[in-house]
Amino acid sequence: TLRARPAPAAPRVSLRYWAVLGTSQQSNPQQQRAGSSPPPAVPPPAVLNDVISELKRLHGDLTYRVLGTAAVASDSGQEGQVQGIPFSVEQTAYVQGDTLNAEIKMELNSIAGLPIGNRTQVGELRLRTTLHRGEFVVLGEAHFQESVTGLEGPVFYIVHWEE
Repeated sequence: TLRARPAPAAPRVSLRYWAVLGTSQQSNPQQQRAGSSPPPAVPPPAVLNDVISELKRLHGDLTYRVLGTAAVASDSGQEGQVQGIPFSVEQTAYVQGDTLNAEIKMELNSIAGLPIGNRTQVGELRLRTTLHRGEFVVLGEAHFQESVTGLEGPVFYIVHWEE
């Protein structure tokens, strides 16, 4: 009977992640060291327009720039990870229809390759959450301030479960 009914393959999960920094329209040249300037702003991709609109509604008209992005695909119930600079992600996701339960760790470890002092990590987020297929979720927010570049503002950690 068991051979007649083989277990279905575990569904594949593809999650895309972003770390997005919101800075005020004014730069802070007093905080920048000689010869250092903020990295050029990499605007968020169009796919994040609705998320950025909501962030602007909540936080005001900041300039948003992508600090890091990553994508991880894994089978349901299996760990997947990508290690890189400036962004690393680990995920274990369990699919049940159009609902996903996930354990996620996101780590931002540099700003556009610029030194971040003696720190090896800019920020880290660890959590368990539930997502629905096609949904974008801001998983967390933390304040960032870097004296080398003068960049300062909230960093938003965003995830999307691709359809």
